[in-house]
Order: sequence, then C-alpha cells, then structure tokens
Amino acid sequence: MRIQYPHAYYHVTCRGNDRRSIYRDDRDRELFLERLRTSLERYKWSSLPGYLDPSKRQRWGSYEEVGRERRNGKKVSGEFIEDGLREGYETPWEKVTGQVALAREEFVADLGKRVGSRTSRREQPSVKTFQRVQPEKVLSIVSRKLKVKREDLVRRRTGYRNERAIAIDLLYRYSAINQREIGKRLGALDYSAVRRERTRLRERIKVDRRLGKSLREIEEVLDQR
Repeated sequence: MRIQYPHAYYHVTCRGNDRRSIYRDDRDRELFLERLRTSLERYKWSSLPGYLDPSKRQRWGSYEEVGRERRNGKKVSGEFIEDGLREGYETPWEKVTGQVALAREEFVADLGKRVGSRTSRREQPSVKTFQRVQPEKVLSIVSRKLKVKREDLVRRRTGYRNERAIAIDLLYRYSAINQREIGKRLGALDYSAVRRERTRLRERIKVDRRLGKSLREIEEVLDQR
C-alpha cells in the first residue's frame, strides 16, 4: 500500500532471492517490463479505495466480505489504515517466538523447558529461540569475549562495527527479540540497518576466519545456558 498524490515518484524494485540475478540478459529484462506494462494497463494497482468508498469499486473486485463481521466494519478498517499510515502501528507477528508461538512469556518459557529437555539446541536452531537468553546477558558475554566495552557496542557510531554485528546477530538468534527492538538497544539503529548488519556479518565471516571463530566461540558459551 502506498500514499498516492499527483506527480509523485514511486520506486518499483524486483530482486531475486539472496540478491541473485533475475534476468538472463537484456532481452529477458525487456520481456518482463513489457508484461508488467500490459498488466498495469489491464489491472488497477490497488483495490483499497473500493473497500473504503463504494463509488470507487471496480468490476473485478469482491468487496462484500471485508468488514461484514461487525457494524461499521469498513469504516473502522479505513480509520485503522489511515492511523497506521500516519503514525505507524504494531504488528503481533513481531512477537512470534520461534516462528510458531504467539503467547505470554510464561508459556514460551515453559515450552522452552519441555523442548530443550528432548533435543539438542545446537542441532535445532528453533530450540535456541525458545530457550531465550536475556539481551543484557548476551551483550555482557559478547563484551567480555571480544574485549570491547559494552558502551562501545551500543553506540550508534562505533569503531567496533564487526563486534557490534556479532552482538546484533546473537541478540536476534538467542534473545528472540525482533530487529526493531535490537535497533533501539544498539544506538537507535533503524531495523533495516540491523538487517543489513546481519547480512554483512554473514559475508564477512566467509573471508575473515578470526571473526568466524569468535562468533562460534560465543555461540558455544550461549549454547551451554
């Protein structure tokens, strides 16, 4: 969904998985653009206006199901969308643990005990998520093992970028907090910057053996908790 107004500029991107190429050659790319042009001429880019305003409904849309479960449902949905565009909103999916559990912390902790008693955390990455390590404990261990002061890890502009990237990655995998929350803890970074640092770390450890070894050593410490 995008805010639309006259003469606005919109950036449309199409990227392959793992940033791999999505076109074989220029001819392949031109064929894709031609098909995209044809589809845009045939179909409107959004059905949202029709849900909010009956006068803007399209023949190809089916609008009756949305909002019918409650009185003034369409009006409430429209207000929710407008508030979200203006102020942002939280999504419950950011609180999902291990990609499967959306529940109170007590339930997740109990689930971690039950799962952890039957399988290896090292062999099952999702188990690590349920058996969470407190964020401050992760930062403390990273600080001690890498010999970097904690305040240098959480500073927005730091001379210890690799070390902070390790902290970011381990917080995400062992503390089960989302990238937005990690950004708040580490120098008020944007969640997209957190994601880029994790991607950069994976590329760095392919060529930097010492960095990879440091990461594995800290993982071993956290796996024992």
